[in-house]
Amino acid sequence: MTIAPKQLKVLSSLFNAYIFASFKDGDFDFDYDQPYENLGNEIIKISEIKEYYDDDLFHWILESQITKRMAAPKNLDENEVLEIIEYVRKNLLLNIANHVIIVPIPKADFSEVIAFGNYMIIPHLIARKDKIILIAKFSGKKFADAESILEHTEKSRSPDFLRYPLLCIKEKQQSTNIHFKALNISRLTIYAITTYYYAQIYLENHGLYNSIASLVKSTHPASHIAILAKDNWRQRHEPLNFNPVMRFKLNWLSEKSHQRKLLKFIRTMILAENTYKLRVLFLNSLILFNEALIQNTSISTLMIMTSAESLLTQTKNEKRLRLSAILPRLVKIKNVAVPQLSEILTELYLKRNEFVHAGKTITIMYNDKKEKDSLETAKVAVAMLLLDYPVIEQRLTKSFISTGKPLMKDSLLVAWQNYIDQIFEDIIKGNIK
Repeated sequence: MTIAPKQLKVLSSLFNAYIFASFKDGDFDFDYDQPYENLGNEIIKISEIKEYYDDDLFHWILESQITKRMAAPKNLDENEVLEIIEYVRKNLLLNIANHVIIVPIPKADFSEVIAFGNYMIIPHLIARKDKIILIAKFSGKKFADAESILEHTEKSRSPDFLRYPLLCIKEKQQSTNIHFKALNISRLTIYAITTYYYAQIYLENHGLYNSIASLVKSTHPASHIAILAKDNWRQRHEPLNFNPVMRFKLNWLSEKSHQRKLLKFIRTMILAENTYKLRVLFLNSLILFNEALIQNTSISTLMIMTSAESLLTQTKNEKRLRLSAILPRLVKIKNVAVPQLSEILTELYLKRNEFVHAGKTITIMYNDKKEKDSLETAKVAVAMLLLDYPVIEQRLTKSFISTGKPLMKDSLLVAWQNYIDQIFEDIIKGNIK
């Protein structure tokens, strides 16, 4: 582990400030106070520590190391500070473990087990015992231990937990971090799969379906997720705070090409630790897009249009014009020409305005050719733009770095806004047809 001299000097100062602030009435009182917060904020700037940082574990290590070295407050030199930091790093690494987040996904339709990367999806028709065998192997547990915790899940949380299709997500991290993030990881993973489906599969496989409706009607509602790990103390349950339903077929996900593309999308959009404002913008749009899918037509139209607006028309006037002009040039939908998509977006935006400003209910008419209706086409267009985020980030990063300027939080967002502004300007000037 390498720490620059300047950072080490800052860390030494913060360590010693914390030591003297914590010495009260002849004893050390290790509070979560401002000096501790200052030290913690600097510690997690070290990349080898940031990835697996846990605040409670760091606090315990810090307390044990300081009390081991002194009975009264004194300054630590830089070598001692380095020793403590290295001890922190090693113990954080020793405490991480694989966890498997298991999420019921009602109505997801597929027939075979699908495994790729750190993900496994188990269909509902597999026998209960075989499901437990799969989960035990995936989580590194003995069958009896896996069966015990899953039976506990059924008896105390969700009675029909093992009757549903299941999404299993493997994460190597501190247990407290997994417990805190499990629901969000689950939700965003489902959102990523759903977005990929609309962008890449939906046009070829139009399909809400009713293939396991009888199962859904005969089961208790899915109410919890389970978190499994090899060590029992790391396990727990969390009540579902989002709708995990995926109303479409998933057999396409067994294809390696789709798996690779989806993993890249998840890695760049969902799992990335960077705080680029552009990534946050696309992530918020992804959430809004997916939440729109479970709404009625009026609310869904409003949210889909808002999702697209947030990416393409921030702080700009003429939102309808910009949206209908720019989006058709950024995505290519099979059998939908640029003018046709532009017309669809204009129609939906006008309906959106009537709903917002006049309270007029939005109705969408299907055409006689059995093509997708306008709202479904708009969903595909927005999903395709969201799915393109990894390519957008890579292209803008490469372009920005070529300028020789340092990459800041908002650099890519500014570059993105300049890029779409240029597209709009070229359209207005007739440079783009």
